[in-house]
Amino acid sequence: MNTNSLNKKEFIKTTLPEKYAVSKIVYQYRLILGEKNHPISLRKLADALNNILNPIGGNISHQSIKNWEDRKHLPNNYWMRQLLKNADACWCKDFAQDILAVLEPERYAPISIIAKDILADSASHVLILTHQAPYIPSYAL
Repeated sequence: MNTNSLNKKEFIKTTLPEKYAVSKIVYQYRLILGEKNHPISLRKLADALNNILNPIGGNISHQSIKNWEDRKHLPNNYWMRQLLKNADACWCKDFAQDILAVLEPERYAPISIIAKDILADSASHVLILTHQAPYIPSYAL
């Protein structure tokens, strides 16, 4: 066994920065759409998005939105693109573009100040996870 390979760090790709940014964007939109510092409910947000997606066969559950906000999952790129394509000029279109700016930054730019600020903040906190190979004493080799 090559002992040099034990000392090398392996970089693990993570979606944590994207999950952080999506979570913050979702919550900020919920706050803006809500009343008096009370965010709009997950169900109402899902209903608003589904008004656009249902006619084309799409559906986003309130549980999916909760998972985005809780940083458990990322939104589906395809449905965000469909939302952007099919929404009239409303907050839903901006929401989709802001989410896509996180998921596909090479193709989309953030449209709202919300996403611009969040993406600038998350870029300054980029997380790189490293995995150090465990130490193996020479007598065990």
